[in-house]
Amino acid sequence: MNSIPVGRLRRYGVSGAAVASLALGALTALPAHAEEQTDQLWINAPSDRPVTVAPSGGEALAQSIPVGLYHDNDNFTVTDGKLTVDASGLAGVAEVLWPANCVPTGATAVCDAGDVPILRAGFVPQVTLQVRALTGAAAGASGRITYAAEATGGPDGKLVAPLDSFETNVTVGTGPDLAVATPAELDGVQPGTVVDAPFTVTNNGDQAANGFGVQMWVSYGLDLATAYPQCTSENIDDFLVHYTCAFDTVVQPGQTVALPAPLKVAVTPHALSERVDFSVEPAAGQSELQPADNGTMWRVDAANTADFAVSGSYAGGAAGETVDLTARLTDNGPAWVANISSGDPVAILDVTLPAGTSAVSVPERCEPRGAGYACELGVTIKPGQTAEFPFKVRVDSVVPDAKGKVTARPPFGAGFSFDPDTSNNSASF
Repeated sequence: MNSIPVGRLRRYGVSGAAVASLALGALTALPAHAEEQTDQLWINAPSDRPVTVAPSGGEALAQSIPVGLYHDNDNFTVTDGKLTVDASGLAGVAEVLWPANCVPTGATAVCDAGDVPILRAGFVPQVTLQVRALTGAAAGASGRITYAAEATGGPDGKLVAPLDSFETNVTVGTGPDLAVATPAELDGVQPGTVVDAPFTVTNNGDQAANGFGVQMWVSYGLDLATAYPQCTSENIDDFLVHYTCAFDTVVQPGQTVALPAPLKVAVTPHALSERVDFSVEPAAGQSELQPADNGTMWRVDAANTADFAVSGSYAGGAAGETVDLTARLTDNGPAWVANISSGDPVAILDVTLPAGTSAVSVPERCEPRGAGYACELGVTIKPGQTAEFPFKVRVDSVVPDAKGKVTARPPFGAGFSFDPDTSNNSASF
């Protein structure tokens, strides 16, 4: 049995869109009693969007600006989202090509965003604008788009994100602009299978990329099944493998290319909720016009289970003695469990001390909660590993047959969806 530390919150970062997904996912939730009373509407839009100079005698390439609404509190249902886009700040620099779900009036438009998801659901672009440089706008010219939004729902029946609280700065430039497409999420994949990861690189810029570099971060439940001689790898904290690759493929403006061999990923026997993060950049010596869309994340969810089992030990003692008490959670597998996207603990142990005792020493990441303590595990736990929380307790009075209790629960919601046996999620000791 391997013991793991519970005091470290492990994180990893990548560039571009993947950074945004990690940063949003890792925001700390409010306590349940506060969530019932508050909610907030947010606008997720890129802070910067470069566009390329219009060629002589032609139109500039259009660049996408994905915009999404989200709110904080899943105790409320939020619908009928309306996004207001003000593009008047682009005068003389660029123009917006409005999508079908926007109704423009001059340089502004009101766009139908529909139902509004919660923050933890991830980024969902309900409105995708297209913007391009005006003919005659020189490199370095800049302007901005501002946003406002409102939606039905929340504690007062209406949520509002005011104008100018969110914006996208648009700058005219020139150079290669590489972007990676996000593969469709895979659900219910059987462990032991090999799946395709459709990885492509598109150049949205006005200059060729003379080769490109790729970085990949592959979570513990997946293995890269395609060997590329252009790649090197390193293990990160035993739950990620980081690949760094260099390809000499030239990507012309407007062209989409794949890797030299199809990218395949093996789903291991201990896979559960997995991810691969991708990032791309032009070869050394070239500047990237728009780094914000150089990264993406691909989810792979395996049809697998992990049996969480809790236990506790307490020897008891005479009145006035200080003795050991330990609460434990073991992952009996076959899958590992990880919240590397959100940064949330994989479980919380609620520990009740035996009657007649009081805590003298409390483990790190354990906080008083009601008549006991709530202890947070780390972000990951592997099959065969045990997280331990050792207390020192004083016997204040001898209570015959006094028992303590430990119960495992997720940080949000009720029950572990991956656990096939809930009978061992609670134990007396």
